[in-house]
Amino acid sequence: MIRHLLLALALVLPLHPAQAQFTFQCGISAPQPWLGQAILWHLSSTGAGSGLPIIAPDQLAPDWYIYDQNASASTDNTGHAAASSDITLYPMRTGELTLPSVHAGGASCPAMAVNIAGHAPGQPAMIVTAHLDPPHPYVGQRTHITFDISYAGDLTWDSVIAQSPNTLLTPLDIPYPQQTQLGPTTNLRQFAWTILPLSAGIARVQFSRLSARRDGPIEIFPAPQDLQIPVRAVPAFWPTGGLIGAPSATLLAASPQLNIGQTGLLRLELSDTGLTRERVAHLFVTQATAPGLQFDPPLIRRMPTDYESLEDVWQIDLPFKAMQPGDFQYPKFRLPYFDPQSGAPRAVFLQPGILHVADPLRVILHKIIAVAAALFLAALAAFYLRRRMLTARARARLRGAQTVAQLRDLWLAWPPVAAAARAKPTTLRQWLTQHGATHAHDAALMDLAAKIERQLYGPAPDGELAAPQAEQVAALITRRQKRQS
Repeated sequence: MIRHLLLALALVLPLHPAQAQFTFQCGISAPQPWLGQAILWHLSSTGAGSGLPIIAPDQLAPDWYIYDQNASASTDNTGHAAASSDITLYPMRTGELTLPSVHAGGASCPAMAVNIAGHAPGQPAMIVTAHLDPPHPYVGQRTHITFDISYAGDLTWDSVIAQSPNTLLTPLDIPYPQQTQLGPTTNLRQFAWTILPLSAGIARVQFSRLSARRDGPIEIFPAPQDLQIPVRAVPAFWPTGGLIGAPSATLLAASPQLNIGQTGLLRLELSDTGLTRERVAHLFVTQATAPGLQFDPPLIRRMPTDYESLEDVWQIDLPFKAMQPGDFQYPKFRLPYFDPQSGAPRAVFLQPGILHVADPLRVILHKIIAVAAALFLAALAAFYLRRRMLTARARARLRGAQTVAQLRDLWLAWPPVAAAARAKPTTLRQWLTQHGATHAHDAALMDLAAKIERQLYGPAPDGELAAPQAEQVAALITRRQKRQS
């Protein structure tokens, strides 16, 4: 009887070797962890009923962030069971944190206190600061947020995600400056956003957890404190949709000169935050007027930007027709805006300049007149040049006369360029009468003429020419010609 009992007991015991050996253990990999360092929380059990619980993220929040959780279970050919769970945690604050107690298979691990340091031994603490410019924006005023992370070592940071309800928030690309100080090297990583508040009150900006990579595993830090932005309401006198802050207005093209009837183009560019097509049209169309110019409806286009931005860039084409000749001032555009610094209205002015409008027919007429005047002056100059040349030759012949008769003939032929309607005189008296000689001005010339006639026709004719006579006649005739010119 006893032998049968021992045999039965020997057959039963190998079938359940682990029923009396169930164990459950918990532990962490980093006994002195610091902020940003990964902590491995290891749970393990052996024996029957060794299944381990799944740790939900809200069980450890907000002090811990569960980054990863891997569980495994196995049973060998003898029926020996084992289970384990590796939970990768990151602390979300410094000081004493608690890992809660965990129950499995009727056993439990007690709660565990973990002291979290602010930084790794021998390194300075990470400093996170946020800057707001301007610190107290108005509704609709573009505001810049700069987010600085000062840290030690060589870290490659992941992007920081920012969210804010009832605002327009856009990330900006900025360089990564580095600063070196006494002692350890301190690096500075910056992130930036542009935010446009849409309502007055407190605009709250929430940031994601910070994460970076070194040579080893990822380092995760708690999310920075929410940024609270006090947003002021725009004064009631300022119209809804009006510009907040000075816009950027640029003249891209303006026709400098046109003919009557030609079409010109005035091209402008306006950049600001929150601009709509209707607002742009209202600013420019109502002011597109100038004397002598007839403006047509504008063409308004939104231009692409290099990166996603809150700034709206609009190109405005204002075609017009030149209606009359002259110099005309292009319209002076006034762009009013609310100045946040002074709290008063201001304005930006855009002055394209002056347009010259020409009349083609008048231009052609002016050219014809100019050509005719040039030809007339050239002909007049040629006439006077020929007259001077002929006068000089005639004067030379007078001076070279050899006889009284020759002197008389040359005198009668003076001037060398005579009027076509004037008959040629036959005597010196006729010449004097024809040329209006008077005793008051031409007494010497009249005496010479009488003397030459006595020499030719007197009782005792004398054909010999006294040497000074020819010279005197030439001098007196030339002087008389200059006096009458």
